[in-house]
Amino acid sequence: MPLILLIACSEPTVYDSVVTDPSLVPDFSLVDENPHSPLSGQPVSPRDYIGRVTGWYFTEAT
Repeated sequence: MPLILLIACSEPTVYDSVVTDPSLVPDFSLVDENPHSPLSGQPVSPRDYIGRVTGWYFTEAT
C-alpha cells in the first residue's frame, strides 16, 4: 500500500488590522430567526459587528 505525504510550508498570515471602515463591509440585513438569540426577530447586519470576527451561514427553506 503506497503512502503519500504532502507537506507545505509558508509564512503564517498575520492580519495587521481589523476592518473598521464601514464602506468595506457588505450592506445587507436579515431577520435573526434564532429563537434563542437576544436579537430574535430583529434585523441584523455585518455592519453591526464591524471589528469583530463573524461567520454568516445562509440556508434556504421551502
